[in-house]
Amino acid sequence: MRRHACLFAWIYFDDAAGNQQQTIMAFFAPDDLNDTRILNYSNPDVDFNGAATGDDDHNNARIIRNHACEVANFRTRQDFNASIYQYATLCETTNTGFVLGMFEASVTTPSTGNTGTEPYSYEWRWSESGIFSESLYLDNEQLLVLGNVLACPGFFLHLRVTSSDGVIINCTSYVYTDLCSDCDLGGKAEDISSDFWISYIADQQQIAFQTPDWAIGTRLLCRLFDANGREFTRSPIENAIGYGHLAVGNLPSGIYFCTFQNGIRTQTQKIFVTP
Repeated sequence: MRRHACLFAWIYFDDAAGNQQQTIMAFFAPDDLNDTRILNYSNPDVDFNGAATGDDDHNNARIIRNHACEVANFRTRQDFNASIYQYATLCETTNTGFVLGMFEASVTTPSTGNTGTEPYSYEWRWSESGIFSESLYLDNEQLLVLGNVLACPGFFLHLRVTSSDGVIINCTSYVYTDLCSDCDLGGKAEDISSDFWISYIADQQQIAFQTPDWAIGTRLLCRLFDANGREFTRSPIENAIGYGHLAVGNLPSGIYFCTFQNGIRTQTQKIFVTP
């Protein structure tokens, strides 16, 4: 019996009838031309014509079994991922026309067998500060189209993508709005983050508020959101004066956000409603 103790562990052997045989991984040398190659890997547990086709040191079958998982996983792995794709700068004029604001949840689907499977759910939110615990809900579609600039000179956009098996991807992008005509205030630097007085009056089922200075004399849109960012109600106010009221009905206890927009500025205030 001629053996080649290497990684491949192929083997020559004589069967019970005295015929010379060789296993699959063996190679022919000039004096081996009369040997017969059998369709077996070396394996001491398998006989051929009454003789074992391997031994403990020459066992291709064992090598195959030991490396099976490693070889099976020798492939490109693609993980579930998501990102925010912005088609153009907000309010930019491109060669295809004017773009107000369009964003897409760009999703990379995983390789078969990996987590993060379809279908996916989407949640878009925005924030002036980048603190998304106090953000406002926008939409739940893969494609987001904005109808106004939201804030000047920019705002934070947050995307949350959830797979059918519960894997969550969060991504954030800052959107510049300085090209928008609504943000062209002739160089004025207005403070849009200062607080103003606002309160819920339970017995009148309305919100009373002090109109932000930048909104006085303009057409103001008031919107109320719950803590999950879902819009509760909205009401336009023509030619806003120093104080105003927003009818909201009987609000359950909790945290709410009231947003004021006039096409140039957006400002949000938190409201705590207690029993």
